[in-house]
Amino acid sequence: MKLDLAAPLDLGLADAQDIGVVLSWYSDSAEVSDSLYETEAGNEVLATEEYDSTLAAAHWLGRADARSLDHLRTRRAARAALRVRLLS
Repeated sequence: MKLDLAAPLDLGLADAQDIGVVLSWYSDSAEVSDSLYETEAGNEVLATEEYDSTLAAAHWLGRADARSLDHLRTRRAARAALRVRLLS
């Protein structure tokens, strides 16, 4: 999964700058660096991004965000199923 950096063009300069700050912080993070260089998944991301650590960090952030969204969707689906069961 790639982080879509074209979206900020529609959001405005302030939002693009905010995303830039987040990406800069994330790419400088020791924890992210450890994850990229010390895990199999991180090494795969580095290889995908041709060992460009800044691009790999952005890619890693996109993966983390996707996992968070999947978790939220799962929780919402479970809550909805529970409500249906309780109302039955």
